[in-house]
Amino acid sequence: MTPLSRCTAALSRCAAVLSRCAAVRSIMHNGNIVGSPTMSGEALPTPGWRHCGVGICADSRPAPGFWWNRAVGTAVLFLCVLLAGCRSDPVTVRQYVLAPSRPAGEGAADPTGSAPSIALERVRTNPLANQDRILLRGGPGGREVRWLEDGSARWALLPGDMVFEMVLKELREGDRFGRVVIAGQRSADWVLRLELATLEVVVDEAGAARAECELEAVLVRHTPGATPGKESEVAWTGRRSASAPLADRSTDAAVAALSSAFEQALRPPGGILAEVYARTRAPVAAEGKPDVEARPEAPAGPEPPVQ
Repeated sequence: MTPLSRCTAALSRCAAVLSRCAAVRSIMHNGNIVGSPTMSGEALPTPGWRHCGVGICADSRPAPGFWWNRAVGTAVLFLCVLLAGCRSDPVTVRQYVLAPSRPAGEGAADPTGSAPSIALERVRTNPLANQDRILLRGGPGGREVRWLEDGSARWALLPGDMVFEMVLKELREGDRFGRVVIAGQRSADWVLRLELATLEVVVDEAGAARAECELEAVLVRHTPGATPGKESEVAWTGRRSASAPLADRSTDAAVAALSSAFEQALRPPGGILAEVYARTRAPVAAEGKPDVEARPEAPAGPEPPVQ
């Protein structure tokens, strides 16, 4: 049934009720109410009402204005039904997920054959980025924050949970680590902490649209039996950001560009995981800090002459 037909049917019902209410009110005011005394002092019959001999008992008569109040209440109720029947159809909500172009785990093999273990913590998020609606930023300086398609286009999962599931799958399906666990469930050689800082569509002042993604990472080395207080040390911290242009202004193009930007910020050759693979493969220095690069010693200069 279309909205117009629903409105027509509701109007017809409301008109019928209002006409009955008007008839009741006219009867109440014409001096010949059923059960009331006539000019001769006789009471008219009142079929279906409780009688006390002749006429209606005084305590059984409706209070003054009873029928009018009831009629008004019925009319208001049907007006609410009318408004409910004339409302527009509900907005269709479409759900999306990030979809990288390459299979998970590609490019993660370790040629050295070592297989350390790694634990992934739950992804932290910027509160503004962790919305189920796709974020759209524009205006001067990007200060205007809106939602793509006024919120009808949404993520199937909260971005933080979606990124966590994708990174966990990426680590598990690659050959770089022997065991990949969720932090807190089992111990591991390494712990990876991620934060999703940005995942949004940006429209600049010229009207050009692009997708942006920014990830921050902390890689922690866990060494059981090490010097007390140094069992866990931060091995590397870094940030990777990427952007991708939109092919057009459609929602599908926006999600495809967001997926591309996320893939660039996460995967090799320039993403977070490229650095994670390199750090976990590098030999650990004596102090457990593989981020300290070995530098060649400067050649010794000529010895000073002996005085």
